[in-house]
Amino acid sequence: MWGDIDPSEVSPRLTSAVAQMGDILTKNGLPVATRPSPERWPVLEYAGHVRDVLWSIRERIILASVLDTPAPFGIYRDERIDLGFQSLDEPSTVRAELDAARGIFVRTYAALPEGFGQRTMIYTYPVESHRTIDWSAAQALHECEHHLADVRDNVDLVNARP
Repeated sequence: MWGDIDPSEVSPRLTSAVAQMGDILTKNGLPVATRPSPERWPVLEYAGHVRDVLWSIRERIILASVLDTPAPFGIYRDERIDLGFQSLDEPSTVRAELDAARGIFVRTYAALPEGFGQRTMIYTYPVESHRTIDWSAAQALHECEHHLADVRDNVDLVNARP
């Protein structure tokens, strides 16, 4: 699936998804800190997660550019939420950070030296696998687009409430 994404698609699609998420995040009157159901994160937490993913994958790209086949740490997405590391996030702040994370991710990926997209790193989730930098960039894109869909679903669920 990720191998089907051309590296030239990553930056424009990722930029679009992040912009749309930011617009939803700061839409007036939308209860972005509310879970529409117990199993779903609020819009604010999805946006914070995407921000963190972009920072994390950017650092993985740098690590794989410098070291041969490194094994970066996981992002600990659920633990970040469960431990309250996003509990002080505000929509306007997260939007600015999301925009900054998008910008630095896109610039880092664009600045890769020729051929570096094929350098590898080890991902340990869900099973240990060797992944290329290009695969990691496609993963970042997937996270942005997938969670944009989650955010849109949340808006629909919240708006459908009586």
